[in-house]
Amino acid sequence: MWKDTDVLVVIDVQNDFCPGGKLAVPGGDEVVPLINRLARGFRHVVLTQDWHPAEHKSFATAHPAKNPFEIAMMHYGPQTLWPDHCIQDTPGAAFHKDLHIPNAELIIRKGFREEIDSDGTWRLSEGARLHQGGLRRPCLRLLRPLLRRGRPQARLRHGSHRGRLPIDRSRRVCRRDAQVLRRARRGAGVTLAFAAPPAVTIPVAGGDHLFPVRRIYCVGRNYAEHVKEMGNDPKGTPIFFQKPADALVLDGRFPYPACSKDVHHEIELVVALGPGGKVFGHAVGLDMTRRDLQAAAKAGGRPWEAAKSFDFSAPVAAITPSAAAMTGGAITLDVNGTRRQSADLADMIWKVDEIISELSKLFTLAAGDLIFTGTPAGVGPVQRGDRLRGGIAGLAPLDVRIV
Repeated sequence: MWKDTDVLVVIDVQNDFCPGGKLAVPGGDEVVPLINRLARGFRHVVLTQDWHPAEHKSFATAHPAKNPFEIAMMHYGPQTLWPDHCIQDTPGAAFHKDLHIPNAELIIRKGFREEIDSDGTWRLSEGARLHQGGLRRPCLRLLRPLLRRGRPQARLRHGSHRGRLPIDRSRRVCRRDAQVLRRARRGAGVTLAFAAPPAVTIPVAGGDHLFPVRRIYCVGRNYAEHVKEMGNDPKGTPIFFQKPADALVLDGRFPYPACSKDVHHEIELVVALGPGGKVFGHAVGLDMTRRDLQAAAKAGGRPWEAAKSFDFSAPVAAITPSAAAMTGGAITLDVNGTRRQSADLADMIWKVDEIISELSKLFTLAAGDLIFTGTPAGVGPVQRGDRLRGGIAGLAPLDVRIV
């Protein structure tokens, strides 16, 4: 019946998905004997296993304002938030004790990356891993215990044929697996209303890695001399604002924005946060500002978004990895070869660790966040055709042309 290149893929028959588990399917253990019988008829069997770190971003506990089964927006799109489950090296992550498949030749662990759900990692890895082993047709797939009203059944897929294997006892439908079943019927993943925007990433210096961007935070009034040149009191508390992730400029071209005749450069140290909200690295960045719109907003007591958060307002260089926050080093900006801004990171009023501490009181910081830490004195206007070169000691330089 089955070819040598057919493979039985058994997905997530783990304690946390069975009765008594953290994300239990009612009666889910009833499918285990059926899986054992089916596995004996296959030459190739592959098991998958959810294998989450304790701080996985698909867990509701990673989002203080959210509850399980609510939706959160992640860098790849909407994400259903789950109860904590299948945490690495815990009993809940172990396979069910009655699962007996001695001929299983591969276990694929998924969800071990903190920032992406296990369903996404499975879709990314499934075909490549199986095809590398010469297994061309994952012809039968048990997507956990997939249940039907009145008569529970396991999902069977054989080539283009779809059938169902009955299980003896009735039980209620589990909402999560009903959703998975609908996906299996369509033969694809979640259907979006339209194509999702591409993920925003920044190159990491010294390798072929990309840093996935989640949020961009910015600090205002963090160098005393700049605060004075803008006519403000340097003794005040830090001002925080945000830019959208897609405001980043990575190709070195800054289009002069509409609705402004006074756009200024502001050279800044950018801090990149990794897992656990810890420092991952640093980069040189520019907080480009519509100064005339900012002045009008200040005068009217209005928000700064139009002045600070417009398209292409955040040019940034490659991220240089570093686990320790930078506390000193020259920071400079040249415009057409002439030095405009020059200071030392030690001149910051609020140091990197203090900025992170203050921000974390207001927001949940997470891997993928960027923090623009403020600009020193010397800010000024730019015009089309200008060439800017920003530098910070020890980091990759930033070259930008105004177009």
